[in-house]
Amino acid sequence: DYGGLAPELYSPQLRRGTLRCYYRHIRQSNPYHRPGQQDITADVDFTSLMRSGEQHRLSVVGFATQRQFLHNLGFASFLSSLHERPLSQRERDTNRMALLELVKPGNMGDFKVLAQAKGMDGDMELFGFTPDNPLKRGIRAGRHLPQAPLLSREHLDLMSARYPHLSWEWEELWPSGEES
Repeated sequence: DYGGLAPELYSPQLRRGTLRCYYRHIRQSNPYHRPGQQDITADVDFTSLMRSGEQHRLSVVGFATQRQFLHNLGFASFLSSLHERPLSQRERDTNRMALLELVKPGNMGDFKVLAQAKGMDGDMELFGFTPDNPLKRGIRAGRHLPQAPLLSREHLDLMSARYPHLSWEWEELWPSGEES
C-alpha cells in the first residue's frame, strides 16, 4: 500500500500529512470534492506495523516496493506475454499500460509490500523479496509464467481515462468503414 517508514512519513516534506484523493487515476487534494466518487487514502506507517508485529512475535520476512516485488516475480515475462495473445492493438496497449502502472516509479510502483510471519523458519525464501529465486531462474531457463489476467469491459478503460481523446472508436466515426 501507500506508505513508508517513519523517518520518511514524519519528515518536514510531509508536514501537511499524507491524505490524498484520486479521481479517475488523477490525484486530487480536496477530500470533500466529489463525495462518494473519488478514492481517499493516506500513507501507512510501516515502522509502526513492524513494531506492532514484533510485539506479537511476528518477524519481518520481507519488505519491498511493489515494483521490486513484481519484478522479482517475473513481471517482464507477464508483460512480454501480451504479444503472444490474440488481442487488438488497443486491447494490447491498454493492458500494457495497466501492467506498467503497477510498477511505475512515483506511483503504484512505490507501494510497499510487507510480509510478516510467526513461527516460521528463519531461512524462508519468499520469491517476491528475492531478486534471484527459483521462479526467475525458471523463466530464464525458458519456462514461462501463466499469462497475466486481462482487463475486461467491466474494468475502467485506462487509455480513455488517461487520454480522453482516445475514448472514441473508429467504428463510431465511420460505421461503414468510409473515411471522409
